[in-house]
Parts: sequence; C-alpha cells; structure tokens
Amino acid sequence: MEEKMIKKIPAVQLGKVMGVIGAVIGLIVGILVAIISIIGSKAVLDFITAIFPAYEGNLIRYSFLFGVGAIVVLPLITFAVLFINGWIIAVIYNFVAPRIGGIKLGFEE
Repeated sequence: MEEKMIKKIPAVQLGKVMGVIGAVIGLIVGILVAIISIIGSKAVLDFITAIFPAYEGNLIRYSFLFGVGAIVVLPLITFAVLFINGWIIAVIYNFVAPRIGGIKLGFEE
C-alpha cells in the first residue's frame, strides 16, 4: 500500500464542500422543524379551543411561517458557518502541516 501525505488543502474549496454539506444538513433540520412546528401548533390550538371555544387565533399561520422560515434560513446559516469553519481549518492546516507533518493516506494500486 502506497502512503501519500496531504501537504496543502485549498481553503476555499474545503469551505465550499463543508458549506454545502452544512446546507444539506440545515435543510433536513429545517424540514423537521417545520413539521414539528406545524404539528405542535395544531395540538396547542386544539387544546386552546377546548378551553376557550371562541378562540380564533393565528397560531397555525404563524407556525407555518416559522416552518417555512426554518426551511429557508437554516440552510443559509449552516452553509455560512461551515464555509467559514472549513476555510479556517484549511488555513490552520496549511500553516501547521509543514511544521509537524500532514495527514498520511494509504492508497492501494
């Protein structure tokens, strides 16, 4: 098995890859938050109307907007945070690797 060492990582490329991974995770979490928000608000609305039959609130509408907001905002936030995180990791790796050695990977031919 042949071993090769990673000497340098392109910072922007690692940031983009980590950012896209974060956006996918953010989208999945956003969808789950939206579903839980709508189901939870329906349960709360049923409870409130059982106690106060005349209640005509906008709880479902607000929870829907919150859910849609989560689907849009969470991927953007996680992309930005993980892009910056990946960029910083690559810059630090490129500074440290020549001094203490890089990561060795084994390849089979």
